Formats: sequence, structure tokens, C-alpha cells
Amino acid sequence: MYSEIQMNKDLLIKAICRFGQATQKIRAAQAAAGLSEALLKDVSGEPHNIEEGIAELEIRVAELRLIYSQATIDGFIEAKIERLKRQIDKDGFRY
Repeated sequence: MYSEIQMNKDLLIKAICRFGQATQKIRAAQAAAGLSEALLKDVSGEPHNIEEGIAELEIRVAELRLIYSQATIDGFIEAKIERLKRQIDKDGFRY
């Protein structure tokens, strides 16, 4: 899943250096908006491009992880996963 992105980490760094952090942040916001629009189309039963939107956003998020603190991001991920576990376990949900 993320192996292709990890193998191209140097390319992402070059993109950040070439286009600048501000531009890549804007592109990440645009990718998030594009995926949001595609998801809303899917829910409405309209044609969508969710898979392409996910791919674009994953690349942009990888760039953001290079711009911001990966350790801090990982800490938030751990906390949010734990919160999700508690929410699911609270009602005794069984899969």
C-alpha cells in the first residue's frame, strides 16, 4: 500500500524543495477536498473517482509527514486508534 510512496521518498522531498512547502500544503488541501467531493458523489450514487482521490491524498499526506513532525503525527494516530478501540469495545461489539 504505502511501499510505492516509501520507495519514492526522495522524489517527494524533491517536490517539496522544488515547489515549496506552501504549494504542497495547498495541493494537500485540494486533494482532501477532491476526495471529499468524490465521497459525497459516491454516497449520492453518482459516478466518482474515490480510488484516484485516495491515491492523490496519500501522496500529499506523505509529503506533509516530511514537512511536519512524524513523531507527533504518530502520537496522534496512536491516541486516535486507542479512542476508536474504546468506542467499539464500549458496546461489546463483536465482529
